[in-house]
Amino acid sequence: MNALISQQAQYKSLLGRIGRCLCFGCSPTQTAAAAALTSRLTRAWPHAFVSAEGYVRLPIDERRSDKETPRVAVQDEKELEQAAWEASALANEKLLDLLLKVGNTEGPFNVDVEARVTPLKDVKVRPGEALMAFSRFGTGLLAGSTILNRVPLSWKAKNVPGRIVLQSVVFSQASMKPVALVQALVDLRDSEGQGVEEWVEKNSEGLSKLLRELEYSERRGREEVKDVLNAVDALEKDTWDRPDAVEDMGSAKS
Repeated sequence: MNALISQQAQYKSLLGRIGRCLCFGCSPTQTAAAAALTSRLTRAWPHAFVSAEGYVRLPIDERRSDKETPRVAVQDEKELEQAAWEASALANEKLLDLLLKVGNTEGPFNVDVEARVTPLKDVKVRPGEALMAFSRFGTGLLAGSTILNRVPLSWKAKNVPGRIVLQSVVFSQASMKPVALVQALVDLRDSEGQGVEEWVEKNSEGLSKLLRELEYSERRGREEVKDVLNAVDALEKDTWDRPDAVEDMGSAKS
């Protein structure tokens, strides 16, 4: 969670750094680059960052458009907990669909969800503010060697057989600030008593592919974050952070 909180501070810092370059003085080419970078930050940065933290950006093989992101509007500040639960439920539904498709069947499990919402401290949400959520399995992918033919241990609920853990982070759409965390225990046992272990054995090949895709998405998120950071660094070095830089005197390189 600390990483997600620091993401908000880093997000604001990057926007401020771009603003400093523009205030210092940019060539037309640099101004266009700064505008494109700002647009990229406001649209793609949150999605890239949550991917880097193991949260799933759906569809997994495409960049999500704003229209594809489930949102829930908060009508009253006191309704934050309910709205956060609804937003996380939408994200969890898509994540479970992704998992269940591994078995090429439509809903082979009796999905029973027990959720706990934790609003973050000192969070204030304006009436009518929209929320959006991202979810991940367990605590993210296992570091190092991932067991591809089994559900990772981090997905499983401790001492609760047949259940996996889904974790969601809920953001304010306007500020992209995290406002709540949601943890859900999902019962995957079907009506015939087949539990998650039996299902994994039957679908190990598809599950292995899904795990590889999730790992790739996480790596791609980290690469996207690094790419944005490098682009901001480059803009600074081409404007005010140069030995021959002169503020507002047209000294920027064309």
